[in-house]
Amino acid sequence: MSTQIRRRALLYGAAALAAPLIIGRRGRTANEALTMADRIAIMRDGRLEQIGTPDEVYQRPASRFIASFLGAANFFEGRVVRVSGETARVLLPDGMSLTIPASRPVGSAVTIALRPEAITVEPIATEAGEAAPNTADVVVEQIVYHGFVSHLYLRQKNGDPLIAFRQNHAGAPVPVTTGMNVRARWVETSNHIVRE
Repeated sequence: MSTQIRRRALLYGAAALAAPLIIGRRGRTANEALTMADRIAIMRDGRLEQIGTPDEVYQRPASRFIASFLGAANFFEGRVVRVSGETARVLLPDGMSLTIPASRPVGSAVTIALRPEAITVEPIATEAGEAAPNTADVVVEQIVYHGFVSHLYLRQKNGDPLIAFRQNHAGAPVPVTTGMNVRARWVETSNHIVRE
């Protein structure tokens, strides 16, 4: 019996009995927790870090540890320079800016997590003008094919890495190749403040 069939049997059995199913084994993958659980509690050094649905803890991790534990994540550190309603603009040390759906006091230091699947990569159309928030001009250093998705390992102008996941499908946009200069962009709601 395959592992996937056993997992489904466990889930269906627990649901039929209306019984909680608790799985807690060291060495299990985060992927398994995300696919099997209705709610996840993540502990670190014996302390509860976050509890929530798989979607909540993956998309809105409370800390850098959780974001990294549950999959790949990009991190940016900067300062809030402007707040307008429920949107804050964050300036990074290299001059890049991000907007985040959060209200933090001006001057606050923040760490922002960004999931690789939220990033769209496209050829650079223009070089002129100030860069829009939530964009980075990058160089493609490596492309790793994983069947339906490719992992793009990118390098920002300041030397920092950025990883993006790009779905592979027929009729895909302009091909991306190693050594190519491209623009990475993402929507504001993909940025999420995490604690260290």
